[in-house]
Amino acid sequence: MKIAITVWNGRIAPLFDVAKQLLIVERESVRVETTLEFSDESLSQKVELLVRNGVTTIICGGISREYEEELLNANIEVISYVAGDVVDILEAWHRGVVNQRCYSMPGCMRPRVRCRGRGGRGRGLHGRGCFDNDIKD
Repeated sequence: MKIAITVWNGRIAPLFDVAKQLLIVERESVRVETTLEFSDESLSQKVELLVRNGVTTIICGGISREYEEELLNANIEVISYVAGDVVDILEAWHRGVVNQRCYSMPGCMRPRVRCRGRGGRGRGLHGRGCFDNDIKD
């Protein structure tokens, strides 16, 4: 199982829809396996590339409803409205705290986690707020 993280200048790319680079990370070892480079691919081509590479979760900044729905329809979990350095976000994800407010985009209460569950509905928000030692503001 793998996650993909949108990247721009060493940080989480601010918008999945136009992200040009994604790191593919192996969940168990938390090591970068490969990098996907996007150029002019359509939405369906991007989703197909992610599925073909075994991606089960996306971590990104903002994302349009259209892109999010296509990813969810492909059974790819979406953790969106995340901001920060890629290394910090990978560490937070590995510790299970990436959904805390300190890792959210400015103006957002916390990252949003959505996946297809029973009845095709997303999970919506979940998780706890930042602990004092996790605050990176």
